[in-house]
Amino acid sequence: MVVGPDPDWAGQVERLLGHKGPVWQWQNSAAVRRELGIEARFYLLHRRGEPLANLATFTHRGVGHFGHV
Repeated sequence: MVVGPDPDWAGQVERLLGHKGPVWQWQNSAAVRRELGIEARFYLLHRRGEPLANLATFTHRGVGHFGHV
């Protein structure tokens, strides 16, 4: 599990989710690189540090979004 911000995993998360549209690429990059006041979690399946699959959750004040499966 990667909890944003996490600069050590940012590049891998961005590469894995790079096929998403521009708005989602921006959101994922911001969530994994900067403190946004939301809780961003990327649950990664990886082999030797190279992500293969992801499930992401974003929560703020008790409201959550389940995305990027």
